[in-house]
Amino acid sequence: MMQTLPAEWRSALGSRLSGADIEKLEEFVFVERAQAQVFPPDEDVFAALRLTPPDQV
Repeated sequence: MMQTLPAEWRSALGSRLSGADIEKLEEFVFVERAQAQVFPPDEDVFAALRLTPPDQV
């Protein structure tokens, strides 16, 4: 999931993206997607961030 986050957002968010909380979130979403249909699709999770660079926020 985090691999779909645009690089400029990964850079802007820095250390907030590391650690156990993000790993738990990714694991939770992975399990949920294995059990049911989850929206948005994985490739669209960060669509808003792809359309809005950090320097425009």
